[in-house]
Amino acid sequence: MAYLAKIYLQRPGDDGALWCGTRKINALPARHVEVAFKHKGKVETGHIALIGPERWDQEGRTPAILVVQD
Repeated sequence: MAYLAKIYLQRPGDDGALWCGTRKINALPARHVEVAFKHKGKVETGHIALIGPERWDQEGRTPAILVVQD
């Protein structure tokens, strides 16, 4: 099942995060979950380090997530 999320991507060695837009991810958005999504024609993977709002599902909102690559 796919879920929509507003994605920020932090690559190894980068201090900041790259805005990737609202994308479909392959897993339920939750902290520490490994996710994959497409960005500029490439599949990116990483784990969710931050999510907001925390009660996004109960509020019926699209979560914003920070995906960190190791």
